Amino acid sequence: MTILGIGTCLVIVASAQAKWRSPRILIPVLKIGQDSYEVYLTHMFVVFGFFTLFLKLGKPMPLVPALFITVIVIAALFGELVARFYSEPMNRLLRERWGDGIERLGSAVDTEAPAHS
Repeated sequence: MTILGIGTCLVIVASAQAKWRSPRILIPVLKIGQDSYEVYLTHMFVVFGFFTLFLKLGKPMPLVPALFITVIVIAALFGELVARFYSEPMNRLLRERWGDGIERLGSAVDTEAPAHS
């Protein structure tokens, strides 16, 4: 385990123990975290699109920081759109149709002793 990993774990533990609430200014970062899977799945479309634009503009190196920030913002917005209009409606539909599956599947760890006949 790395020092960064250990430090991150300690921050998470301390935040959970203190019941820390994030400031309102961090809401966009929290939203990206909630939509992280959708951002992960779709960010390369944004990266490739902006990289192609970067190449067509003749690789203007002074624009690289602005390019990074723009890609992050657009990827986050794209992830939000995918979550809002695809993932969440699909989750609701599946849960309405089959429930959350917990009561049918049971638990991998049986807490009750099996009934003997």
